[in-house]
Amino acid sequence: MPSKKLTDLDFNNQSKAINLPNPTSPQDAATKAYVDSLVGISGSAYIWPTRAERYRKWLSGITSSSSFVRYASPSGSLDNDGSRAAPWPLQFGMNQTPPGGVLILLDGVYGTSAGDALLDCNNPGTAAAPITVAAENLHGARLHATNKLYGVLVNSAAVYVRIAGLEISGVSNSGIITYANYTDTLYNYIHDTTPIEGVNGGAGITYVSTGTQTGGYIEGNHIHDIGDFAANTWGSGNSPSTRVHGIYVYRTNVTIVNNLVYRIKAFGITFWGDPKNNIVANNTVFLCKYGAISVGAGDVSGALAENNIVVNNIAAHSYLGLDEVGSTGTNTFDSNLVWANTADLSLQTSTATNTITADPLLIFPSLRGDFRPMFTSPVRRAGNSNYLPTLDFDLLLRETSDIGCFAVLEEVERQDAFGGASSFIMPWSLPVPAPPGVFTSTVRPIVNAINATATTTLALTANRAYWIPFSVRRTMRVVALTTEVTTASTGTHTLYVYATNSLGQPTKRLASGTFDAGTTGTKTVTLNLPLEPGIYYIVRHAGSAATIRAIAVGGAVALAHTAGGTAFTTHFYTTGTPSDPAPTSGYTAGTGVLPAVGVEYVI
Repeated sequence: MPSKKLTDLDFNNQSKAINLPNPTSPQDAATKAYVDSLVGISGSAYIWPTRAERYRKWLSGITSSSSFVRYASPSGSLDNDGSRAAPWPLQFGMNQTPPGGVLILLDGVYGTSAGDALLDCNNPGTAAAPITVAAENLHGARLHATNKLYGVLVNSAAVYVRIAGLEISGVSNSGIITYANYTDTLYNYIHDTTPIEGVNGGAGITYVSTGTQTGGYIEGNHIHDIGDFAANTWGSGNSPSTRVHGIYVYRTNVTIVNNLVYRIKAFGITFWGDPKNNIVANNTVFLCKYGAISVGAGDVSGALAENNIVVNNIAAHSYLGLDEVGSTGTNTFDSNLVWANTADLSLQTSTATNTITADPLLIFPSLRGDFRPMFTSPVRRAGNSNYLPTLDFDLLLRETSDIGCFAVLEEVERQDAFGGASSFIMPWSLPVPAPPGVFTSTVRPIVNAINATATTTLALTANRAYWIPFSVRRTMRVVALTTEVTTASTGTHTLYVYATNSLGQPTKRLASGTFDAGTTGTKTVTLNLPLEPGIYYIVRHAGSAATIRAIAVGGAVALAHTAGGTAFTTHFYTTGTPSDPAPTSGYTAGTGVLPAVGVEYVI
């Protein structure tokens, strides 16, 4: 196709926004040059086929326009000249970088520093000549330490600084924190940090204002497991997390686009202080214990959250989907997809428009999975094009107004339409295929029943724990487990859910609930447990010798077979109350019928 410049691009007869909120900002020149180079390529078969290669192309546009390009490495020396062959130490290199300069971090682990941060930025750039600190290879430079508060600290004097392509983990407050005007955080991978509840808490990325700080651009970051995800209760339970977030913004005029955020203790993306004129567009936020996206104000005299725009986002499998809290005025919530949140909308003074409530149909959303939408996803072409970023998370041009951080490209659509990870199914996995409305609070799928035409009963052995493995192939939230007592025997019985390691062996206890088997009938244990794709165990500990509804051997999943024998293993059992973490020995292969446990879940 003929070469076009960004300002010529359009779709659905509307102008495409370029690097919101200010397409003409000199700080956006590198991204504009990169996008213009993409547009000139015929079709969509880009010659940079991976995100990492497209990042290198983007970075080359920055280095080619700078007269100061220096390098740092974990083994750099003060006696070196800062060239790639003779790099500097990280902090020393930062201290030498002038406005318009580029400091490139070579691959390796950067784990030591003199202060609270592994990298302390004090040098200012300018609007026309920002300072860039970037990994040479996408996420090849890893900032990791467990004895530091921050990965990168941008102090108030360091205006117009761009932090790009880093991997950050281990720190105890924020992966990147800025007190400066106009900080850009681009394409970073921030994960497995350790902030805890308290006065300060922490986040993957934190933008602070101590008075007048404003502005900034947060794009294309991959953020997950900020804080111990299992440490606090779900939502507003007995011990909620309210201060450990994915992205936390305490200022005005910040743009947040194309970020992938999941497994966060509190909110995925949240505003506080006196936030105004911020934009949150085309992010995918998933599995956050207090909420996906929150706009709120407080702790500042006269604070009011108003004129903030939340558009084209996926907010799913969290306690709250879209939220307003504290002192709020009128904010825009438009063309967002919400799904499987305890409360999809929790707005105070604003009204959500064009909201889609449907499964986003992501390919394989999980800790090591794929959050791209499938061909049939309702996010396709459903967004508001007025706030659409030029690129998507993968640094590919957005050709249509899709919702979420990934564009639904034709190449991806063809691949998924003919089957991919989303078509994977096992006979002992959840969710169970069924038409809508079939499964209810009284009709629930039974774990590990295959080809069963009828149930039987099982006389439990008192003080025995029955371990039943099962798989989950789509992210879901388990809300209840059920079992049926057919012959009563007074005693406390417990149903547990355990996680597993990479070998499928039980490890951490995730949830539990008890009931008395002293009466017959259906017994229900209420949970609120998010499960990602993977292998899990349901464990039933028998506090008495009650008889229960069970799966006959002929209708159970065969897990193993003893050589030379005729019996198949259908479950495992141990003696005594199961420990947390799970016992590492003492398991016996069970070859008989196994307890029938029903699972109620929300997808």
